[in-house]
Amino acid sequence: MVRQVRILVLAVIGLLLLGAALAGSHVVTRAEGQPTSSPVHVWFRDDFSTRANRWRLLDVGKAVVTYDQSTDQTTLNLRADPADYALWSVPDTDLKLDRYNIEVEFKLISGDDSARVGAIVSYRNDNDMLVVAVSRTGSVYLGHYYFGIWNDVIAPTKVKLDPQQPITLRSVIDDKHTLKLFANDLPAGQTVVRDFKASSFGLFALSGKQGGVQVAFSHFVVSDVK
Repeated sequence: MVRQVRILVLAVIGLLLLGAALAGSHVVTRAEGQPTSSPVHVWFRDDFSTRANRWRLLDVGKAVVTYDQSTDQTTLNLRADPADYALWSVPDTDLKLDRYNIEVEFKLISGDDSARVGAIVSYRNDNDMLVVAVSRTGSVYLGHYYFGIWNDVIAPTKVKLDPQQPITLRSVIDDKHTLKLFANDLPAGQTVVRDFKASSFGLFALSGKQGGVQVAFSHFVVSDVK
């Protein structure tokens, strides 16, 4: 009888030790199985606070690209008075990428419903650029600005936004040259960019048919694609 009790006790102890081992092994497995996220590489970033003269400025009276320090946050402002007038600014960098995530934040100060502002996602030269822009009515455009003429690459997409609040435009182009557009994190169209080449980037504004546009850019980031 005593021997049977001893055997039973040893069996119980063995089961407890086995359970503890399995539990410990399960914890290790979960810990090892958790995905570790590596930080996304940022290629270029500017909040315009340092005024490091890295952007091309302009002042021809009817069109101005300048820093504005009248508020707590310094911005880079683009303003054009005539109708259907485009102006842009590109940074002083030799960086040219063939896959990236571009995010730009701005506030549209003035402009009619046909005016549009945003980012140059592929800058080849002053006469050849691919632009993502949005109007105050929430129309998101992808256009090829070529020798002073805007041509839509895809039909505009309408998203809901408040033109009185800051707007964030994000453009993602991957290894297969698929360009995806987002406005305030809302999907706003996509397409495959044919004949895409590694190129630079910048900021863009186009006044409307009634004339006049002004935008204050507060944040610009170019990072790698996850």
